Amino acid sequence: MSGSPHTTSGSPDATAEAPRTADARTGPRTGARLAVGAVALLATGALIALVAVRSDGPVFTGIEQIPLPGGADLGDSPYEITAEFGDVLSLAPQSSVKVNDVSVGRVTRIDLAPDGWSARVTMRVNGNIDLPANAHARLEQSSLLGEKYIQLTPPARGTARGSLAESGRIPLTRTNRNPEVEEVFGALSMLLNGGGINQLKTITTELNKALTGQEPQIRSVLNRIDTLVTNLDDNRGDITRALDGVNRLSATLATRKQDVGTATSPGPWTASTGSPPPSPPGNRTSERSSPGSAPGSRSWRSSAAPCSPCCARSTPSPPWPSTPSTGARPT
Repeated sequence: MSGSPHTTSGSPDATAEAPRTADARTGPRTGARLAVGAVALLATGALIALVAVRSDGPVFTGIEQIPLPGGADLGDSPYEITAEFGDVLSLAPQSSVKVNDVSVGRVTRIDLAPDGWSARVTMRVNGNIDLPANAHARLEQSSLLGEKYIQLTPPARGTARGSLAESGRIPLTRTNRNPEVEEVFGALSMLLNGGGINQLKTITTELNKALTGQEPQIRSVLNRIDTLVTNLDDNRGDITRALDGVNRLSATLATRKQDVGTATSPGPWTASTGSPPPSPPGNRTSERSSPGSAPGSRSWRSSAAPCSPCCARSTPSPPWPSTPSTGARPT
């Protein structure tokens, strides 16, 4: 049997199959060892980074302290700032900090502010990023269901001042957040369920009833409105000049208020009072009936200069000495 050609102990094929079987068994073990080694190296690098950053020794409080791959480059000299938010929603440590949608830092810590009602977010920003001291911070979301991040924005143009440096603080008055998807849907449900949708349906139905059968008249009104608007548009230059003229007239009248008031004020003798105009000093007026006048009518004449010689002879002088101004009897 040993010399039979069917034996496999000494065949070359059997000798070649043995190494291949051993390689197949050791392949998965080698891959697992490499994966474990990579994780160990990553953890070691994270611990070394913590030791290098903190001079008082490594403090490891959770896996959130391990920087994520592909995050923002903080550079050689990052600085730390804080921002106070009324609500940080689901913001988590290691979230991105962006300027103009470019990652420039990350969130390192989220805790309660000293007032006990707001949240204080601590961030580390690349040292090459220069931000004004009155910068704003806004909590935004990358997409409808995406991650949340902090967006740092400058103030209104021309109002930037100072520089945000180490230990800089952004107060609650300069922070804000975007509305949540749940808040938008909640407001929409309130509008649809308890809002004015039913009233809009009633208005539409009533307008439909009122306009049914009145199509020719409505079309005529719309055509007339179109003609009116077209004419106004064609003559907008004349309308503008007319309004400018009215504006100039108003400005001229405003500078001459006293003259306009004098010209439009009522005279001393008006029809409503029936009083004669006041006589100047030394010129008395007397009331007498004119010949041929209607009964009860009176005329006013000056006693300083008689109208004719006959009037002067017929006008008796008072039996008492009169004063030049009033003609009243002395007491």
